[in-house]
Amino acid sequence: MRKLFLTLIFEASNTTKTLIDQINATQSTFKSDNIPTNHNRRLIKPSQLTYIIKDGIVDKFRYEVQLYLLVQSKLSGQLFIPNTLKYRCLIDDLVNNDDWKRKIELIKSADIEKLRTSPKQLTSALKSELYSKMETVSQRIQNGDNRNVIMRSRSGKTK
Repeated sequence: MRKLFLTLIFEASNTTKTLIDQINATQSTFKSDNIPTNHNRRLIKPSQLTYIIKDGIVDKFRYEVQLYLLVQSKLSGQLFIPNTLKYRCLIDDLVNNDDWKRKIELIKSADIEKLRTSPKQLTSALKSELYSKMETVSQRIQNGDNRNVIMRSRSGKTK
């Protein structure tokens, strides 16, 4: 686990500054082949205190595991791994403000037909497409062509 932890680069939102500081400190200590001695006790949940701290001393190995679990739980939007698709920050995917000022030009150059269509026309086209698909699926169900759908009467008997 430690080797994987050392290879990852983390970024954090403003709300997880304490965690990212502890991650960076722990990674740099491990990279110099030492065991971390500075443990931020604010990262330990009260329910975990009895397992991680014994007689006022932090169990270094349990704290390390707790840090890994904390990293995993914060990857849902507070902690990011920039070079991945799944755990990167949303801002990385957005167009920056300077480019967005040229949005009309960007939309035209994107060559995506749906972006150039007016919202009313697009909604109307999507609505008719949805009704058409619903009609086709309903017809297949009525004809018994869809084996994944089993028709039952209100009494529970299979048709």
